[in-house]
Amino acid sequence: MLSPPPPWPYSSTSPMPWPPGAAIPWMPGATPSAPPPASTYNPALTAPPPSFDQAQLMHAFNTMSLTPPSSNEWFMDSGASAHMTGSEASSEHLLRHTITVLEREFSLKDLGALHYFLGVAVTRSPTGMFLSQRQYILDVLDRAGMTECNPCSTPVDTQSKLGTTGAPVADPSTYRSLVGALQYLSFTRLDVSYAIQHVCLYMHDPREPHLNAVKRILRYLCGTVDYGLQLHRSSPTSLTAYTDAE
Repeated sequence: MLSPPPPWPYSSTSPMPWPPGAAIPWMPGATPSAPPPASTYNPALTAPPPSFDQAQLMHAFNTMSLTPPSSNEWFMDSGASAHMTGSEASSEHLLRHTITVLEREFSLKDLGALHYFLGVAVTRSPTGMFLSQRQYILDVLDRAGMTECNPCSTPVDTQSKLGTTGAPVADPSTYRSLVGALQYLSFTRLDVSYAIQHVCLYMHDPREPHLNAVKRILRYLCGTVDYGLQLHRSSPTSLTAYTDAE
């Protein structure tokens, strides 16, 4: 979508900004090297052009879900950058522009507004989007033979802790299959992400207590099959991330 800039212009009488054989820092794959002595170093020949706006460049690459290059690697025309940031255009204009840019590189087919994708149902409203995996949960319950199970109010038993003791399960592959299916629910069902991560720890040697923990998660999902993830509309384009690293 973006092409590398042409060679940086310099006159035959100007000193070379880098010694012969040294890597040029804005070339892809180049490794930075120390500049030549001050007597031959000309910062004007290595600085970005006056119209270069790194903030616009980073925002444009983030908008298009691309990995941004270093500031000296590629240069973007300031006019195209302004359109891509959407600073003076609506979000619909930005969306159409992004699709147009992608169509130049890939074979695309616009299917319209998203309603269902890889087991995730999308319901749009004036306040945002609601993501649900209801049908996926029903399919997992059917696979486990628990469509008519008794629901429970919590996904884990707070009175017991899982360990490595207990009788081995009769069919470890069934355990691994169910746990693997539950992992996909972590996208929209953050309320069960901890419980699922916990039973994943014993996939190499599952025991009966571990299988009972999986069944409890399924019982909880049976009673909360209509739960999902609500995404609210917002004007800021920044992304806020949270983590609880231990």
